[in-house]
Amino acid sequence: NQEVSVISIVGTSVVSDAVTRHKTAPTASAALGRTMLAATLLGTFKGDDETTQITFKGDGPIGQIIAISDNTGQVKGMCSNP
Repeated sequence: NQEVSVISIVGTSVVSDAVTRHKTAPTASAALGRTMLAATLLGTFKGDDETTQITFKGDGPIGQIIAISDNTGQVKGMCSNP
């Protein structure tokens, strides 16, 4: 059997909430938002007790970005230098 899954997400409110909570700069907001949405999309394929974590360890001004999501769409993220 060949299957194709199509998943889309509108994450404006999730990213906006993260930007407000972390008081991120515009570039950090874009990077954190994209990472959180990627984790959410990847997390939809996981089982009930599994999570997806994406970590970027950079040496640039933002530093490290982490996003963790589960299969229900709950996501949290942070960057070390917002």
